[in-house]
Amino acid sequence: MRAGFGQFNSASPEYLKFAKQFGATDILLNHADLPGANGRWELQDLVKLRLMVESHGLKLSALENVPTNFYDHVMLNGPKRDEQIENMIYTIRNIARAGIPIFGYDWLPSEVWRTEPKLIRGGAVATAFDDSVAQKMPLTHGREYTEEEMWEYMEYWIKIITPIAEEEGIRLGIHPCDPPVPKLGGVPMLLRSFDSYKRLIEIYPSDSNAIEFCQGTFSEMNDDIYE
Repeated sequence: MRAGFGQFNSASPEYLKFAKQFGATDILLNHADLPGANGRWELQDLVKLRLMVESHGLKLSALENVPTNFYDHVMLNGPKRDEQIENMIYTIRNIARAGIPIFGYDWLPSEVWRTEPKLIRGGAVATAFDDSVAQKMPLTHGREYTEEEMWEYMEYWIKIITPIAEEEGIRLGIHPCDPPVPKLGGVPMLLRSFDSYKRLIEIYPSDSNAIEFCQGTFSEMNDDIYE
């Protein structure tokens, strides 16, 4: 087992030093702080990032998430879908060619949802989600989307990107919907159960079409995932 640090977006010297002191061997960066004005990441920026991590005796094992506006039209079949797919292919090839073996992402066009924070033990402030509040919020993308059309959009993407990932030798993993409820803002939250992940994997069975095992989100699912 390799101990890794994650949930940071910048490979600052201070963060990398702390990770090394803590005994970590690997780094995962979430929403990496990289230039992306053209809706894609460039190889030289990714190589520079990896070398920065390695200069502290650590391995950059994975990147998680690109900006949502890199592929929101892919998720919702918008007019820029094909352009964004080409840019995502470019980005994923560059991640692989930069020597970063794993790329995780989500299928959340409205991003992660939270409601008002709550006070917990000792007066600490914690993030929270109240579905009864969230269901009263307005549509996020102008209309209601159906479950099946969202699956159609995902299947289209998976069948294109998985062979590319296999060719480049990179593993892709999709994070569960957070929170794992049926619908938010008019958009179905597809990856919210064991059966939904089974359906995802069966679209294109491959080590490059994988699960991102977020234990917090999986523990919130209605399924008994231990069966």
